[in-house]
Amino acid sequence: MFIIRWIFYIVVLFGVVLGGLYLYAPYNNGPIEMFPGGALAGPAGTETDWGFIKDDGVLDLELRPENPYSVRVNYIYRNGNIYIDPAPDRTWYALLQENQNVRVRFDEDIYEVTAVLVTDEAEKEGMDPTRIIYRLEFRQ
Repeated sequence: MFIIRWIFYIVVLFGVVLGGLYLYAPYNNGPIEMFPGGALAGPAGTETDWGFIKDDGVLDLELRPENPYSVRVNYIYRNGNIYIDPAPDRTWYALLQENQNVRVRFDEDIYEVTAVLVTDEAEKEGMDPTRIIYRLEFRQ
């Protein structure tokens, strides 16, 4: 009985911690790992191309500027372009369909970009053909 009680306490504590993170994330400076957040904060980036990116990785993506919603997503870097591939069942994919003008954060710098749906099969070559692919382009 003693062990069952301690397992119960650990599960409850774990739930409280995860619940707290879930409630705190929207008021944080962007997402916290798997929990979506609110507005991204940081200085505006000065680069005008993705030359400072060297490999695939993870970025913070902010959608819906009127009520910011941010997530941490994987990206693919190829031929000087950044690509993201949202899954159709994700909240952020629905928000991206509504408004393709988004903000991304690399390190501490924030860039205003437009997510452009990639329809050219040659550009998608080597990527999973079942995925929806967007290319991130700097806004002028």
